[in-house]
Amino acid sequence: MVVGTVQKSDGALAEDGLTVTVTNTNRNLEQTTILGRNEKGKFSVIFSNLEGKDEIIAVGDQIKFEIKTATGELLSTQSFSIKVEDMQRARLVVSLAIADTTPNRIKWEKDGLMMD
Repeated sequence: MVVGTVQKSDGALAEDGLTVTVTNTNRNLEQTTILGRNEKGKFSVIFSNLEGKDEIIAVGDQIKFEIKTATGELLSTQSFSIKVEDMQRARLVVSLAIADTTPNRIKWEKDGLMMD
């Protein structure tokens, strides 16, 4: 299981509705979820092997996270390596960061009037 939070650069939780894709790059396994589906600013995915034939995660595997807007704009890509402690807990807990997704409003003055 992989669980985590996504925060903006100011430390506030990111807006719900962002897409979080979690990929085990060593095993070519991928899960996608929506931020805030169960709890504000948080996500979780489960990698499972119902057939029991192949290992789905091991110490040293690289786990890549991609965070995108609803329109598909990539906001962040981050990676973590699975440690022994993660395997002992049976979960990887991460805190991911993105830049603020709210467009800056630029005001400028023209002929004495403030414009947005």
